[in-house]
Amino acid sequence: MKDVLRKGLLLGLGAASLTKKKTEKIVKELVKKGAVSSKEGNVLAKKVLSQANKQQARLRKIGEAEAKKILRKIGIISIAEAKKLKGKVVILEKKLRQKSKKAAGKVYSKIKKRLR
Repeated sequence: MKDVLRKGLLLGLGAASLTKKKTEKIVKELVKKGAVSSKEGNVLAKKVLSQANKQQARLRKIGEAEAKKILRKIGIISIAEAKKLKGKVVILEKKLRQKSKKAAGKVYSKIKKRLR
């Protein structure tokens, strides 16, 4: 009976959008009608809210994964990927500056030798 009530409550209210106030209100009504004791109602409310939170987290992960797929499909990278690329660019810029200084030094030396 309790399991049927819990499943009905989850199904009827939509676990992902269930709020604490709604849950408490429904449990109070069940207690008032004598369907469950006060203690059972508290346990039921905690279970329902726990399930709702789990469902919400699961749906959030699914939504994020789908959003990432869509962004990849249209060629948009994530912030983490952009930061990684920025780090690589910084490293390449340093290497380029070092090589440019060496090359400039060599050119300067050649010009100096010719001017003597």
